[in-house]
Amino acid sequence: MNDPELHALVQLLANEGLPRGGDRITVGDVIGNIGVAIGTGARAEVRIFHGPAYPRPDYHSEIAGRQRHYTQVFVGREPDVAVMEAFATSPDPGYLLIDAPAGFGKTALMTNLVQRAQLGEWRQPAPTPLYFFVRQEGGHNTPVFFLQRINAQLLDLLKLDGGVPPDLDSLSAQFSQLWAAALQRASSAHPVLLLVDGLDEMASGTMTIAKLLPSTLKPYVHVIVSSRPNPEPLQHVAADYPFRTAQVRSLNTFGAVELRELLTQYGITPAVADTLMPRVLQLTKGEPLFARFVGQEVAEQGEARLAALEQRQPAGVEEYFSDQLNDRKQMATGKLTRQILGLMLVALDGLTDEECADALEEGLWTIGDALQPIQRFVVGDERLDLMHLQFRRAVARQYSPKEQETLRQKLLASGRRYHDSSWPTDTPVNNSVSSVRSVAQLICSAL
Repeated sequence: MNDPELHALVQLLANEGLPRGGDRITVGDVIGNIGVAIGTGARAEVRIFHGPAYPRPDYHSEIAGRQRHYTQVFVGREPDVAVMEAFATSPDPGYLLIDAPAGFGKTALMTNLVQRAQLGEWRQPAPTPLYFFVRQEGGHNTPVFFLQRINAQLLDLLKLDGGVPPDLDSLSAQFSQLWAAALQRASSAHPVLLLVDGLDEMASGTMTIAKLLPSTLKPYVHVIVSSRPNPEPLQHVAADYPFRTAQVRSLNTFGAVELRELLTQYGITPAVADTLMPRVLQLTKGEPLFARFVGQEVAEQGEARLAALEQRQPAGVEEYFSDQLNDRKQMATGKLTRQILGLMLVALDGLTDEECADALEEGLWTIGDALQPIQRFVVGDERLDLMHLQFRRAVARQYSPKEQETLRQKLLASGRRYHDSSWPTDTPVNNSVSSVRSVAQLICSAL
């Protein structure tokens, strides 16, 4: 607040007096319809943004495909779920850090927790979780993208109208107001829970997602954050920040019990699972993501597939992914499949099959056939994206900078065709702005 605004507020208080407990004071003429909570029991007003310039993102729909992908098979984390649910419903406020290397199931765990709450499977009373999955791809790791999604969920939670602004300063102010209102609502009957997955993938800068995590908590208010151990997540914030004193729970590799359950969930009979489990454990060292893909392949192709993997002995999941990509080069549709993977690599966001068809100038049926060999490595329904950061790294190693630039130009050329025809109604687009449209509009606007 600047000096004239402060002077006006002081003058207003001098004229009107401090509010009594439970009263509201709104100084809309002073600071742009932002209310100020002053005095015991006073309630904060929230500035409401109306109009087409202020959308309310539907984050649940945006990540629905990813959520289905990560909850199809879920094993071995029941003790972790129990700890997280107990933490999130206790009266003592605080932070919990879920700490594990890449591929250990942090996202699957967080996604399962969200799904359990949505299905009413938590111990009661359960919070309505606010959640965000930090992802490098698509720029889903920036402070603006984070606050737009969290603020929209807070608006839903608080049953408020309006949408979210586009700039960081306004979003930060809105989050402060909405979080304060959520704290007022928090109680044993209405716990507040914020889940942030993948903090290690956040964008760097002066302002980061870690620095936007709430510093003010109260009873029945909790924040659960997941991250790889490197870089050290607790060092992202100042020493006096509550996140620095977070409880830490580390995820372990799978053992015999978890791997046996994993194999049976993929349809392998218990007797066969007992026989194969020690070999899967030796091959994968119990790394959950690696074990998941090996288990799925063995269930589909039999013991011979496990024997073949044992002969080649991939050192880890990234090497396994690289081997899989090399195998797919030999298929009849390998060239086109490779181009589709490359498009997903260079795109700023997920792609629809229609966008792939436009960029590669192929038919939709042809694209559908070419997607089949890589379906298990792709997440999403309408919008398709590479399923894991480690898989993205394996894909990136398969493409030279020149190949990536060629595919990027194909994507931009597709967008330019729509740009030149003024973005007609058949431009590929769905609930969120399409990758073709967003990238090409940005480039073409500078031409």
